[in-house]
Amino acid sequence: ELGAVKITDQMKAMLKTQILSQSTRRDEIAFRGELEYDNQQFRTVASIVPGIIASMTVRKGDSVEQGQILAVIESAELSHLALELRKLVAELELAQKKLAREELLHEKKVGAMQTVQEARASRDLKALEIKCSKEQLTMFGLSGKEIAAITAGRGEASQKGQLRIISPIQGRIVNVHVNIGSAISEQQAILDIVNIKQLRAVGQISESDIATVITELKKGNLSGFIKTQAFPDMLYPVKAVSADAGIKPTTRTLEIQLEVKNSDELLRPGMFIEGTLQIGKSQQRPVLPASALLEDEGNSFVFVKHNDSMYIRRDITLESRHGDTIVVGSGIDEGAEVVIEGAFLLKSDILRGKMGAGCAH
Repeated sequence: ELGAVKITDQMKAMLKTQILSQSTRRDEIAFRGELEYDNQQFRTVASIVPGIIASMTVRKGDSVEQGQILAVIESAELSHLALELRKLVAELELAQKKLAREELLHEKKVGAMQTVQEARASRDLKALEIKCSKEQLTMFGLSGKEIAAITAGRGEASQKGQLRIISPIQGRIVNVHVNIGSAISEQQAILDIVNIKQLRAVGQISESDIATVITELKKGNLSGFIKTQAFPDMLYPVKAVSADAGIKPTTRTLEIQLEVKNSDELLRPGMFIEGTLQIGKSQQRPVLPASALLEDEGNSFVFVKHNDSMYIRRDITLESRHGDTIVVGSGIDEGAEVVIEGAFLLKSDILRGKMGAGCAH
């Protein structure tokens, strides 16, 4: 019978089979795209005072923790504000002493009430000026602890105008805009930090799949997986979060935005991706490894075990193909034992039979 192959013990040792069984799967839509930074995880760290970059503790590519010192700025303006606060604190102490003295004189019927009121107003004014001074220092990035140190006559670094630049998030340094010794202005960018543990993927959806994708996206449960050329054996889960308002006229595709968890930080923005989106409800489907599939003159087929020494060719139809897995549409029944490794040996025997060399029996 053309399509039947009788095997030797040597060939048998080179074959591997698998029972065709049902697997829970969902319909899938394939797409390609590219990884990008998530702008919600991106921070530009800028100077809030003019000054000079006195030191930097990080370089481009470094990992940083939230609260880590990134740089130190020496600012004459900050130094002036710190010294002004110390001056106001000293003046408040004098105003409080004067008020206490005037109140004592008034109790002894020596001083006038108006003098007490003037001393109290002077004290309250100094207290208000100190409050405003502290608020200015807070706006310049000093912590409550640092301001308290200045108030108490400590905090030498702050009084010298040294401002520590602190990382607002955990992440990696992706851009450094200044060097040690650079003169910077207020609000000038110093460096950029991004947390790459969460990225965005931009996927291109073909026009024929747009209606399905938009419908599933509105339901809020459109998810799938992606892989990259750099790590082809690793699948990363993704969740679709939005779609563009229009399609690209040149490619006739719709861009969708997907969240990508990157906890191991192996993925990098700019990597090209291939992915699938899972659509609809899960269903039982007959699946096989793609290695079982063979083709001949445009027909897809597999080899099914007939007995210990005989294998039969069975033409099949494919419902879909997903990476290294195929979903069988028809041609073989559940429970069939299918060759998944070494099938090319059996195909070679079939081809020889077609060319008149005879079929192995």
